[in-house]
Amino acid sequence: MPEIKIDLTEGTIQKIEEMLMMTNIFNEYKYAKKSEWDIESFIKGCVNREIQRYDQYYEFKDKVYNPKATLKNNFEKMRKENGYSQTQLAEVTGIQQTSLSKILNNKGQLRIDSFFRLWIAFDCPPIQKCIDFEDG
Repeated sequence: MPEIKIDLTEGTIQKIEEMLMMTNIFNEYKYAKKSEWDIESFIKGCVNREIQRYDQYYEFKDKVYNPKATLKNNFEKMRKENGYSQTQLAEVTGIQQTSLSKILNNKGQLRIDSFFRLWIAFDCPPIQKCIDFEDG
């Protein structure tokens, strides 16, 4: 694999180091295990994440521009994947359980504030994971 040299300003390096420190602290708190990300791992991760975003965008954009497509949310699937009960998810998000049930079953319109509450409850995943389009 070819070696690539990247020149970064001192300010950028300092910002990356701050982010790494916060990431390592967060991982230790959330996952109860020590993680030691270094600058090289961080930069590789950023590049890979951007490549993924690029691929996801082009996969997703064709669905967005289909005028016959219907927008659906995937929060019910995500709820099950994360092991939340509807009651737990209602408590975490502050959304009333009856409203949450309608949202999870794609009944009615999903308000933007409810979307953000659910999105945050699932640790802010890519939008493509939260919504999908069904052909009309």
